[in-house]
Amino acid sequence: MARNTRARSVVSSAKSTSTRTTKNEKQRSTTKNGTNKVTKDVSVTRGPKKRSASVAASSNEESQQKKRRSQSTPPKPLKTLQVKRSITTVKPKVKKAAKPMEVLKKSKTLSKRKPEEQTAPSPPKKQKVLKKKPVAEHEKVEELSKKLELPASRHNRGTGVALACGQNDCGQLGMPQSVEQKKRPQKIPGIGQVIDVAAGGLHSVILTTDGEVFTFGNNDEGALGRLTEEEEDRFEARKVPLPGRVCMISAGDAHSAALLQDGRVFAWGIFKSASGDLGLIPTSSTKVEFPVQILPAVPITKIASGENHMVLLSETGHVYTFGCPEQGQLGRFSSRAASIGSSRQTVAGYLEPQKIALTIKTGKSRRKQVALFDDVWAGGMATYMKINSSDQIYVCGLNNYNQIAPESDSADAIVIYFPQLNSSLSGRAIAIAGAQHHSLAMLLNGEVQSFGSTTYGRLGTGNLGPLVSAVSEPTSVAIPGRAIDIAVGSSVSFAITDQGDCYSWGMGTNGQLGSGSEDDIYTPHHIQSKETQEKRVIAVSSGGQHTLFVVSEKIKP
Repeated sequence: MARNTRARSVVSSAKSTSTRTTKNEKQRSTTKNGTNKVTKDVSVTRGPKKRSASVAASSNEESQQKKRRSQSTPPKPLKTLQVKRSITTVKPKVKKAAKPMEVLKKSKTLSKRKPEEQTAPSPPKKQKVLKKKPVAEHEKVEELSKKLELPASRHNRGTGVALACGQNDCGQLGMPQSVEQKKRPQKIPGIGQVIDVAAGGLHSVILTTDGEVFTFGNNDEGALGRLTEEEEDRFEARKVPLPGRVCMISAGDAHSAALLQDGRVFAWGIFKSASGDLGLIPTSSTKVEFPVQILPAVPITKIASGENHMVLLSETGHVYTFGCPEQGQLGRFSSRAASIGSSRQTVAGYLEPQKIALTIKTGKSRRKQVALFDDVWAGGMATYMKINSSDQIYVCGLNNYNQIAPESDSADAIVIYFPQLNSSLSGRAIAIAGAQHHSLAMLLNGEVQSFGSTTYGRLGTGNLGPLVSAVSEPTSVAIPGRAIDIAVGSSVSFAITDQGDCYSWGMGTNGQLGSGSEDDIYTPHHIQSKETQEKRVIAVSSGGQHTLFVVSEKIKP
């Protein structure tokens, strides 16, 4: 009996074990499938059947309570699902990479934007710096120019007809080759209304009311600025090709220049030194046959020509010089530096326009500052400059006859290499005209004064005799009326009065005095001819052997 009972117990235990195993497998499979279904616990313990039934009932009761709780409270997500959800939530959104064509289109769109539309990341507030708007160079020039009283053109007196007198062997009168000389002013054919004239060594330059430039005369050194293939091309007035309207002209021994209304300067021809050709531009020692721009980066308001150098006045009040330095006319080279050598590099420094650096003392404190100028003039071998703030006049150049009249401590110097004060003209002179060995000055009151060599009567102060070769102090010239313009040639002088009359004096050999004779004249002589009757002279310029005039109708009272 006992043996049978033990056998049944073993069988029951085996069944219970297999039942538990089956249940556990079902739970594992349920977990793998991810379901939350709760199954009834029907496991039977090793005790008798009755006890197992009660335990099953109790277990059934507990499972029903769990079921009710599970219905009221949603089941907790499984661990694997939580991991997946957390990854989905945290993972940032990443834009898809743009296709190559889209990138290209976008870059083209950005490149088409205006500079102000292409915004850059702004710097931190503490480091933010307001950038000043850049000021254009021409605006700086305008701003500085307003502070200066720049010289007005001396030919704002109307327009007229061009006349000429003197020698015509090279065509410098603009008349036919058959005309060798004119002792009185005669009209130049082929030219309309004229504003200004400039007489060179053996050539002439004319400025018309249209702002065009005409030249005639000797062209061996390119002074005409144009081709002269035929002989008659030199004797007839022909137009010079220039890229704009011209407002001022000048002429030297073998060069010419034009100032355009926009401040550009063009020159042509050549400078010469005692040893031969010097050149006109730094890169060449030969003549320049057509107009070439000079100092392109600087707007210029006035130009002046000596025999072999030029003087430029900028809108900012600076003076630039270039050309032959041998007689100190450039005002920026010492005696040793002005001695022309064979080195092209040295010569290039003479032909490159550079500022004249002049430091002056101003005010009660006598503080030093760089001088600014408002007018310039060029003598044959000299330069004259007027300071805008004080009307002081500084001079440099050849002084062998005291023709530039520097201060007394420099009066004995033959050459003035750097600017020196001319106290006798400072505060008084409003215009200066200089030749190689003498000069004229026109004062505020219309008086004309002369100084320098006395030969041939070029000073207009009478025949002082052979014992007096020079006058060092400016001396008054007796001219009827008030002067409004002055001019000089090699050994001649001219003055125009406010009545439109022109007076001349000096050497008469070439007929360039317009007096009708070749006699020297020692005091001012009134120029009269058929072409000047009932006319007023408004401009005059004299060269090596000839003189040019501009005359217009007299203003009726």
